[in-house]
Amino acid sequence: LLLLLALVTLALGLVAHRLLAPSGNPFARPPSGPPRPLVTEPRARDKVLKQGFSANRVPPELDAVVIGSGIGGLTAAATLAKAGKKVLVLEQHDQAGGCCHTFEDQGYEFDVGIHYVGQMHEGSMLRVALDQLTDGQLCWHRLPDPYDEVTLGTRRYQLRSGKTTFVTALEEQFPEDKEAIREFMKISKVGHAALGGAISPGLPSAWSGQLWEVDVGLEMVVVVAPMGVGRGMDDSRVTGTVGTDMAPVPHSPFPPAGTAPQDSSFLVNLLMVHHYQRGAWYPRGGASEIAFHCVPVIERAGGAVLVRAPVTRVLLSPTGAAVGVAVQKGPSEEEEEVQIFAPCVISDAGIFNTFGKLLPPSLRSHPGTISPVSL
Repeated sequence: LLLLLALVTLALGLVAHRLLAPSGNPFARPPSGPPRPLVTEPRARDKVLKQGFSANRVPPELDAVVIGSGIGGLTAAATLAKAGKKVLVLEQHDQAGGCCHTFEDQGYEFDVGIHYVGQMHEGSMLRVALDQLTDGQLCWHRLPDPYDEVTLGTRRYQLRSGKTTFVTALEEQFPEDKEAIREFMKISKVGHAALGGAISPGLPSAWSGQLWEVDVGLEMVVVVAPMGVGRGMDDSRVTGTVGTDMAPVPHSPFPPAGTAPQDSSFLVNLLMVHHYQRGAWYPRGGASEIAFHCVPVIERAGGAVLVRAPVTRVLLSPTGAAVGVAVQKGPSEEEEEVQIFAPCVISDAGIFNTFGKLLPPSLRSHPGTISPVSL
């Protein structure tokens, strides 16, 4: 969900500007230059994406340690690096990137996470965020229209690019469901605005006013909330207003969300539909290009991204504050661990791994963590 990446980047950028970079905004300058030629030589790519962990490769005097090199971890690390902070990213896999990494099988390269990405048009918040995190080195190719096709038995339905064209194409293919389509798209717009409302308390009021112009207010509470969080897309109260074929078609891009429609909330699917209304893009060179160009940004500030570095636990002070991490030194759990200290520890390992495995039981039982971990 790269849409969330843009929001996280924005929030981190504001924090970096206000707290970490008093001399100026680290995002004030545009990317350093035009995209360079694509690097395809495996050894050259491995030098960036497959730097193995060892104690002597840990930079001294770290400002932060990030657990996991997925898009969230790289976003946090690159944002802090843009503010001049020295960050170490630790990845347990043999390649950086998380769901943005690729692998080869029988001479073919496969993506593990990104199939295509929405809202990558020039000037979009997501495009600006990724340009900043990668020094503008990513090239995005727009998929031809129609960018996707849904096959139900012998019938085929197309998803077309453009905020108006997307809706018009659905109405032409499902004329009996025009009113339901328009109502759904209206709710989709409200749901997208609600996402901004979710982070607006942490942003300055001026930013909130500029970014979220749609007043969700009572409409969000009455329309989206009752339908959204706990209801899957196969719920009869969601699908009951449209025809049998129509129900799954707008939600066909569920593979990029990583969850089948019946297992994801209505609100998540609303956001996915809004995300792809303008069409879909794909990064030149594949998804691993995102990590490939984030790593140099982190290294330029003195940081590092090291793989084969399984973090076994978060180190805590006597008062319970995170002060570092412990990394398993070798393949055997009995081998000596390496302790790495930093004033800031950021986990991109997921809430269940973070609270269920990396923190001690005493902290897991804290009232503030019981609710999210027991979901």
